[in-house]
Parts: sequence; C-alpha cells; structure tokens
Amino acid sequence: MAYDLEIITADSWKELIPLTDQVPELGKVELITIHHTNSNPLHPLPEKVRLNNLLQFHISDRGWNDIGYHFLISNKGQVFEGRNLSYQGSHVEGFNKGNIGIVVIGDYNIERVRPRVSIVLRNLIEELLKQFNLKKDSVKGHRDFKEKLPGSCPGDFLYQWIMEFRNEKE
Repeated sequence: MAYDLEIITADSWKELIPLTDQVPELGKVELITIHHTNSNPLHPLPEKVRLNNLLQFHISDRGWNDIGYHFLISNKGQVFEGRNLSYQGSHVEGFNKGNIGIVVIGDYNIERVRPRVSIVLRNLIEELLKQFNLKKDSVKGHRDFKEKLPGSCPGDFLYQWIMEFRNEKE
C-alpha cells in the first residue's frame, strides 16, 4: 500500500515473531480507533526498545499473537507498522473486526499533541480513510467503546484532537 508518509516496516523493528496463523482476518474495514500508550514519551529508551517492550507485553503478558495495533506513532512523529493490516488487531475488546488500531506513544492526559505527531497522524488517517472509502466519523477514540470518562484512553488531549478532526468539513 502506498502512503504519502514514511512507514517503518515491522520487519525492521520487531524482535519477536508474531503467530499470525491463529489470528482472524481483519475483514471489511469500517473503523479506525486511536489509542495512547499512557506512558512517558521522554523516557530515554530508543524507539526500537520501547516498541519491542510493548510487543513483548502484548505477546507474553496479554497472551496475544502479535502487537495489538496496526500502526504506532512515536512522539517524534515516526510511523511504525505494527500488526499486518490483513489481520484483526487486539485493541478494542469486542470491536476488533474491521477496526484499524493506531496507538500514539505518550500520555495524552498530561501532554498536548505535538505538531509533528499531529501531521503524521492526520496523514495516516486520511490515507486510510481514502484507501478504505471511509468518512471522518469512522475515526474513534478508544473511550468511544466504553465509558467516556475524562482521562481514559486515548487521553484528553488526543481525544480532543480526534473530535476536532472528525468535526472538520470532509
């Protein structure tokens, strides 16, 4: 798939091999859900280490077959491929079929969305909307699937960004 932004492939950062033979297909894409890691983005770990820690947590601790998200965005605005788009993610319990998961690294209850992150997140979402013929109202925050409590995923500042994006003219 061709994007107008650079996406770092999963092969270049994943140190664990996902078990995709046991993962259902994604199905017809109808939703894009945004998350945050609720972690300190300024921690001095290199991105590859940070991503592999998240991958290991998802596989070893959660028992999933791969990282739960299809795309990951660093606080520097780098976009990483996560789970292959052919397969369902593991990011919204009960709503993973046809739902692309994007996680932005950081705690967006305490930090605002950086300009570079905003640009690449917008570009990625717009490419996905175009590719799958979706409207902006198909973009959700994780909290849209459960109680809409302040402070819940994807954090208040990132959720505000999502609401502003969805309310823009098509």
